[in-house]
Amino acid sequence: MSASSYRVSVILGDAPKALNALIASGARPPVVKIHNNISHAQLLREKLGNDTILIVRMTGMESVFNRSASAAANAVDWCTVMESSFSQAPYVYWEAGPPLQSCDEWYRDWLLAAMNWCHARGYLLCVMTTSEGTPDLPSAGVDGWAPMWPVVQLAASYGYILGPQAYWIDGNMDVNDDWHMFRIYRAFRDYPGKWMSGTRIVFTETGIDLRNGLGWRTALGTDWPRYRAGLKLLSDEIKRRPCPPGVKVVGGTVFAIHDVDNIWPDFNYREYMHEQCADIVAEQGIVEVPPVPETEGIKEVVIYQNGCNQREQPTSASTKLGYIAQGTHLVVQYPPINNYVRVVDRGWVYVPNLQIVK
Repeated sequence: MSASSYRVSVILGDAPKALNALIASGARPPVVKIHNNISHAQLLREKLGNDTILIVRMTGMESVFNRSASAAANAVDWCTVMESSFSQAPYVYWEAGPPLQSCDEWYRDWLLAAMNWCHARGYLLCVMTTSEGTPDLPSAGVDGWAPMWPVVQLAASYGYILGPQAYWIDGNMDVNDDWHMFRIYRAFRDYPGKWMSGTRIVFTETGIDLRNGLGWRTALGTDWPRYRAGLKLLSDEIKRRPCPPGVKVVGGTVFAIHDVDNIWPDFNYREYMHEQCADIVAEQGIVEVPPVPETEGIKEVVIYQNGCNQREQPTSASTKLGYIAQGTHLVVQYPPINNYVRVVDRGWVYVPNLQIVK
């Protein structure tokens, strides 16, 4: 059976019980992430087949990272230490690179060296596992992706995965949050024409992260149904939002499930994982219709998630011309300017509120 069209999956920490529950549920998620356990990856490969992408992070090996060393030499050191793991599961995409790094020339050179080393030996990598606030973007005044384009291009050419984190950091699960959760889509808009066909992206950590070790339980209390609905919203948004031609956001893995209570307890949702698995199962066998790419020209759109204000100019500080209700159809001019598109008769509307009809 092919992987489910439901895009939000799990991170399995030290969780053999949860692993077995996932397998028993019959769920076939598009991607699963595993911490520090090659045998779990091997079992999932056997039980789920080839259509589920497996990503593994070996946190103990991250002690090898050393920014005081040559980037290329340090990357080879890490690859050499990891090779015994690579060889046991060559179908796994291994998280590579110091986590939550600044996207500078050292990080770029480290990733390029690691990718070349692994590709020459037939191993797979997941790279650019940056936090949800990086890299910076031109719409914020900083061209933070500039050093990283060689990484993006090489990853696409090798069939590797880009693995940025994507969290809601205030617990509101806002569909319009393109500074944190949906930041990659702002990057698509900020860099038209830069994305190489074949690029695949997985949110290697997602969900709610309030910082200081606090997650969805602090944000939502006991309201798991609200969190479940938010994860369904995330899945639906990934499916409906257009990407550049040949680029795909595969999905995201929610941080994180453990079999015990004392590891990241504010994020753990193991007692509810069976409901997430049910959501995955419910969308197995569904054939997706890919969203229409945001190309230049006149488009018909519908106000999708919430109503929105129509503005005189493409900025939230501009004069309001009126409020447009959810479900309203408009004719607009692409591409966006400052994340707004021009309404053909008058004014501007905010892109994340829109769904292209034709």
